[in-house]
Amino acid sequence: MREFVINKKEEGLTVYKYSVRILNKAPGGMIRKFLRNKNIEFNHKRSDGSEKISAGDTISFFLSDETFEKFSAGDVLIYDGPLPDKKRIIYEDEDFLFYDKPAGMLSQSDSSHEISLNDRLLAYKKATMTVKPSVCNRLDKNTSGLVLCGLSIKGLQTLDSAIHDRRIKKVYRFIAEGEFNTSGRVRLYLKKDRPGNKACIYERPVNGADEVLTDFNILKSTPDYTYAEALLITGKTHQIRAVSSYLGHPIAGDIKYGAKKGRALRQLLHSYIAAFPDDILDGREFKAPLPGDMEDFIKKYL
Repeated sequence: MREFVINKKEEGLTVYKYSVRILNKAPGGMIRKFLRNKNIEFNHKRSDGSEKISAGDTISFFLSDETFEKFSAGDVLIYDGPLPDKKRIIYEDEDFLFYDKPAGMLSQSDSSHEISLNDRLLAYKKATMTVKPSVCNRLDKNTSGLVLCGLSIKGLQTLDSAIHDRRIKKVYRFIAEGEFNTSGRVRLYLKKDRPGNKACIYERPVNGADEVLTDFNILKSTPDYTYAEALLITGKTHQIRAVSSYLGHPIAGDIKYGAKKGRALRQLLHSYIAAFPDDILDGREFKAPLPGDMEDFIKKYL
């Protein structure tokens, strides 16, 4: 018999989901069979798997050592590599970590197998099979700025729910080509072109396109470049990049969406502010300072 005592970071999972993480090599049907046969108990009582776990609860696995080891990888580290730069951690508590991601770093792993922020987060928190911290708002590789990460089940669920329900105010700053004179709310429709990993924008609804709402605020403008702020009402892939390009002002350095080659070495887009509702972190606002390449560009060309 193996028994596990739940800690604060694991709160919020169901008994079934916790069991899946412990017996990560077992099919879901087998875990449900273990529950039906009382091979898995919750607080020393029969469980149907639906109960939510809290710190101090116990989950017991009445399985032979051979069976347990066959279906469990054990409490092993998920990733043991480079750590995040602590100077870039904007906020951290037991549930959340907010990070100022530099341009050029992946938020999450992809087919390139480059080390991502998520990899660094797993190493930093010594993640195991039962608790895996994760990035909750993914930024493009060459977009800099504030990334919200959940460290516990509660933190992950809170961020995922708030982002899904559009309860976190997310403000970006960017530099666009030309004299961008569109202020206020822009309503358009975005459809993802998956083979090209690019978003297409339409003025009217089309099949497969989602409505996207973006509030623009012009901070400084010249005939050559515009420094602006975008508040995401919706949050779709490449929304600011695609909408800005559709309006005739691609983000400087964003070759994929029509920017000219030259002065900017990457897309000058930065995740600047995340403001929370009153019931999360007491409604606090967090800010990632503008990176040096954008500050230099503004001084030189604006």
